Amino acid sequence: MVSHLRGIPPWFWLPALLALLALTLPLLGMASRVPWADLGTILATESSMDALWLSLRTCLLATAICLVIGTPLALILARAAEAPRRPRWLTPARTFVLVPLVMPPVVAGLALLTTFGRRGVFGPALETFGIQIPFTTIAVVLAQVFVSLPYLVMTVETAAKAAGSDLEHAARGLGASRWIQFSRITLPLLGPSIASGAALAFARSLGEFGATITFAGSMQGTTRTLPLEVYLQREQDPDAAIALSLVLILIAMALTGLTTVLEARNMRRFSSVPEPDHDDAAATPRPGTHLLEDAAPFSLVADVPERGVAYELHGKAGETLAIIGPNGSGKSTGIRLLAGDIASPESRVDAPETVGFLDQSPSLFPHMSVLENVAFGPRCNGVPKAEANARAQAELAAVGLSEHAHKAPWQLSGGQAQRTALARVLAVDPQLLLLDEPFAALDTASSAALRSIVAGRIQGLTTVLVTHDLIDVLILADRVAVLDGGRLATIGAMESVLSSPTTQFAADFAGLNMQFGHIENGSLVLDGTDLRIHGMLTDVSEGDRAAAVFDPRAVSLRTTPAPGSIRNVISGTVTSIEAGAAGVDVRIDIGTHSPIHATITSAAAADLALTTGVDIVAEMKAMQMRLIPISPRPAGD
Repeated sequence: MVSHLRGIPPWFWLPALLALLALTLPLLGMASRVPWADLGTILATESSMDALWLSLRTCLLATAICLVIGTPLALILARAAEAPRRPRWLTPARTFVLVPLVMPPVVAGLALLTTFGRRGVFGPALETFGIQIPFTTIAVVLAQVFVSLPYLVMTVETAAKAAGSDLEHAARGLGASRWIQFSRITLPLLGPSIASGAALAFARSLGEFGATITFAGSMQGTTRTLPLEVYLQREQDPDAAIALSLVLILIAMALTGLTTVLEARNMRRFSSVPEPDHDDAAATPRPGTHLLEDAAPFSLVADVPERGVAYELHGKAGETLAIIGPNGSGKSTGIRLLAGDIASPESRVDAPETVGFLDQSPSLFPHMSVLENVAFGPRCNGVPKAEANARAQAELAAVGLSEHAHKAPWQLSGGQAQRTALARVLAVDPQLLLLDEPFAALDTASSAALRSIVAGRIQGLTTVLVTHDLIDVLILADRVAVLDGGRLATIGAMESVLSSPTTQFAADFAGLNMQFGHIENGSLVLDGTDLRIHGMLTDVSEGDRAAAVFDPRAVSLRTTPAPGSIRNVISGTVTSIEAGAAGVDVRIDIGTHSPIHATITSAAAADLALTTGVDIVAEMKAMQMRLIPISPRPAGD
C-alpha cells in the first residue's frame, strides 16, 4: 500500500505515524479509565441528563443559525475573491471571521458580556424591552454561534472557491434566475461541504466552555452544558467526568462519520446513471430550426481602457462572424461583453434577449444527467417538464447522443461532453450564439465531428466565433474580423480577408507570407532595407503603405540565383527547417521584421543540403506576388 501512494517519500510515514499517535493516545488513555460498569448509572443522573439535553438543544439551534447566516457569508466572500477587482472590504471582513478562531474562549465570553451585558453596549436598550441575555440559555447559544461560525464559513468558502463560478455562469446563460442558480446548482454542488461545515460547527459548539461560563454562567438546566458539567464533576467525581467526556467524544465521532457517509452518498448520486423517466412521455419535437427572418443582428462598442480595447463590431442577422487576432488583442473581452459576463461604463452592447454561450469548457452540471442538463434551460424558461425533456431528447438526437441521455456527465468523453453543452445551449433557442474556441480542448477527430455538427446547426443563426484555427474559419465563417492591439484591423468576407491579409497575424493565420513596406516606382520597398519586391499592384498608389502577400509554395530556393524571368531574388539565412504535411517548411531571415516561409518538397530539401545557418536565395515570380494596401478596411463587406 505504501508503494502506491504517489509523490510521498517513504520517510514521511514516520512523522505521519507520530501525528496519529499524538491524536489517538490521549483518547485511548481516557478510554482505559472509563468506568464501563457504572457508565449507565452516571449518565442517568439528573445533572448529567440536564447537561446533555441542554447541550444538544443549544448546539442544534446554534448550528442552524450558523447555516442560515454563515452560508451566504461564505459564498459572498468566495465570489468577492474571484472578482476582477478585489473589494477593499474583503480583507477586513475575512479578518473578523477568523478572529474567533484565535481568540481565547474566555476573551470571547468577555466580548459578548461587554456587548450584551447589563452594562454593555446594547444591554440597557435590551432591558427597556424586558430582554436579558447574559446568564440565560440564549447566552449559551450566542456563545456557541460566536465560536463555531468561522468553522462553517471557512469550510464553505474554501469549497466555493475550489468549485469556481463557471457552472453558475453557465446556468445564468441558460436563463436561470439567481435563486435557481443557488438552489439548483450551487447548493447541490456544495452540499457535502455545507454538511461538513455544519458538523464542525456543531462539534465546536458542543465543546464550547470558556465563552459559555464567562457569558452565561453555570446553572443546571439553564446554562450548564456538558463541558461545564464535566468541569464541575472533575473535582467532585472524576469517574463521572471521564464518562461524560466519553459522551462528547462519541458524539463528535458520530458527526464525523455522518459527514463521511453524506459525502460518499453524494458522490454516488453524482456518478449514478438515472433510469429513463417514462412518466414524462410526450411527442418528441424536432430541434429548433433557425430561420433568417427570426435571426437578430447585434452591435458592439467595446471600449475597455484598462485592457487597451476600443473597437466596434456589427453582426448581420443570420451570419457567422469569426473574430481572430493574437493573444491579448481583445477577442475574449468582446465576446464576454456580448455574453454579459463583464461590463464597462464606456462600452455599449445591443444584442438580442436570448444569448447562448459555449467555450472550450462544457461546464456540465455534475449532479444532473445528460438529459437533465439539456432540459435545464427550457425548464428555467417556464417550459413544462415533459415538454422540456422531449426538447432535450430532440437536441441530443441532433448531436448524436440519444443513447447517452441518462448517463452522468463524468461518463462522457470530452467530445461527447462538448456536444452535450452545444445541445444544452441550442435547447433555449438563442437568437445570438457565442462560440469562444469551442473546439480548442478536443482532439482532432472530436473537433472535426463537433465542427460538422455546429456547421449544420448554426445555419440561419446569428453566431460569433472566436478561434485560432483556420479550419474553423473556413468551414463556419461568413465574415472575419481581425483584431490587433485592441483595435479592429479589418473586417470583411472570409475569402477576402484570408486572401488579402492586412496584418502579419492574419497572414500567418492564413498560412501566407507577408512583407511590409511602401510603394516606390511601382514596386514595394521593404521596411528597414533596400530590398524591392515586384508584383501585381492592387488598389495601391505611389508612396502608399503596402504589403507583399504570397504563398510559401510560390517561393523557390536555390544556392545561387537562376537566370530567367524571375524578378524577385532575395538572399537570406535559413533559421529553421520543419517537416509538415504539405512538405518541408523553411524559414529564412532576410533582414526584415518577419521571415519568409518557403514550402518545398523533401527531395528539394535534400538536394539543397539545407541546414540552419546556411545562406540561401529565395526566388518569387512577380505574377505570384500581390501588393496590397494595409490601411484598415471600413467596417462592412
